Amino acid sequence: MAVLPQWIYSAEQESVTSEEALKNPYNKDMTFATGFLEIPLLKNVITDTHFFQRNRMGRTITFLARLLQDGNVTGTEVRGIACDEATSFLLNSDGTGTVYTQASVAYAYMMSASYLPKVCKPGTPLTFSNVVIQKIAKSEMFNVKTWTALKKGTDYQINVVTGSMSSVGNDGNIY
Repeated sequence: MAVLPQWIYSAEQESVTSEEALKNPYNKDMTFATGFLEIPLLKNVITDTHFFQRNRMGRTITFLARLLQDGNVTGTEVRGIACDEATSFLLNSDGTGTVYTQASVAYAYMMSASYLPKVCKPGTPLTFSNVVIQKIAKSEMFNVKTWTALKKGTDYQINVVTGSMSSVGNDGNIY
C-alpha cells in the first residue's frame, strides 16, 4: 500500500512522528517521492500504515498540508489513505475497494483536504483546518473515484491549531 499512490512518504532520513511533524511541517524527516507507480485512481493521494498503533494522524495530516502548500497536487484537493496495523485497503480497477484485516477491530481512514493550510512553514507549528476523515470499518467498501463510503461510516473533521489537533465529530476523538 505504501508505494501505490502518486505521493510516497520516503523517510529518507528517519521516520517522523506526529508530534515532530505538527511542530515543524518542514522537519528534515518529512521527505516525499513520486513516480514509482502511476495509478490514475490514486492521483493526489498519499498513504500511511500502522496508523492508530503508532499515532500517525498528526503526521499524515501534515503530509496533506505540505502537499497542498507546496503545490504538489493537481487541482485543489489532496487525499490520504491510512490503515491500521495488519490492515489493507484492496482497490479494484473500478475504483471500489474493501478494508481487509485479521484483527477484530481495525479501520482504514480516508482523508481529504481542499483548503490551503493557514500556517505551514519551516520551524512553525502547523495550523490547518477542515481535514475530512471517513473512518471505514473491516469488510466495508469505499469508492476512490467518488471518495465516498458505500455504507455510511463515521465521518468527522480534524482541525490543527498551532500544532494541536482537535476533532469535530467522532465524539471528539481523532481516531
